[in-house]
Amino acid sequence: MFATLEKLSMFSSRRKLPAHIATLLFILGAMGVTVARIFIKSGPTTRNDTMALAMGAKSIIILAYQLLTEHTSRFHKWASPKANTILNGLEILFWSAVCFLGMQSMMRKGACSGNSTACAMGWVVVGLAVMVT
Repeated sequence: MFATLEKLSMFSSRRKLPAHIATLLFILGAMGVTVARIFIKSGPTTRNDTMALAMGAKSIIILAYQLLTEHTSRFHKWASPKANTILNGLEILFWSAVCFLGMQSMMRKGACSGNSTACAMGWVVVGLAVMVT
């Protein structure tokens, strides 16, 4: 079945690799902005910051699994289109949660008064979460 899916142009490695690289860049960007936001904020770390970092780490592990099983012959025996479909579906849910939590924390009364840099960084994380979703 895996060979049959590979023949379809939509599932070819040539099309998936640029999408994986773009997704990885968005994830690394969201994690980087979140880390910078944590250091800039004067208050405690919020659940939005923790969620963005945790989802970023999880997504990097999932992308590593997908790239290694597809492009490395040593790991090819663990390749599973069904697992990739399930993992990619869950990615949408988890990054939607990051986006929702980010919007919820940014729209809270008084959340963006005081440190506008941290507020802007929060909205950047929300935007990157939308792009990953």
